[in-house]
Amino acid sequence: AELIASGCRHFGVSLEGTGDFFEQNRGFPWQRLVENLRMLQRARSRTAASRLRVFALVTCYYDNLEELPRILDLHREGVDLFRFRHFRPNDESQNHQALDAHPSLSHAAFARVRDRAAELGVAVETPADFTLSPLVEVAARARGVAPNQAADPGTRDGSAPFVCHFPFEMAWIFSDGLVSPCCESLFLGAL
Repeated sequence: AELIASGCRHFGVSLEGTGDFFEQNRGFPWQRLVENLRMLQRARSRTAASRLRVFALVTCYYDNLEELPRILDLHREGVDLFRFRHFRPNDESQNHQALDAHPSLSHAAFARVRDRAAELGVAVETPADFTLSPLVEVAARARGVAPNQAADPGTRDGSAPFVCHFPFEMAWIFSDGLVSPCCESLFLGAL
């Protein structure tokens, strides 16, 4: 914890919920995660020159919408910023979990998150409300096309292709030392 507090600028924790919900999804004890965050917070307070910021990266989908405001309670454990992002299905069986299929529920859930964050004085980043699919906007910007011309005639359904920016924003270091450029099981090597 001291090495992280003194040598790192950003430390991220990925989660979808709290307590039992977290344990069911991650197969990891919730209390242990909380204790690890507390240990990191204590190390940060003992390290005068620490510039470390702890953030939670929260994947949001239909089944965890009620969990989202509760996640903000981790600010007590030293989390500085909460980044909420949309779940993207890996196969058709998961399509019903994607929030673009539930735009009004998504808008209401993120409004609750922002309201709760304002009450707590916590920094949050939430996705923009659905007016146009975020992936279409990203793909359009990447191609230099106006958003209203974002549909790609080269795709079967006329939608724009998925553009993933995560390999360029962060790297993942797993507890066993494996290093990955993104959240998929692609490994560059080990520390």
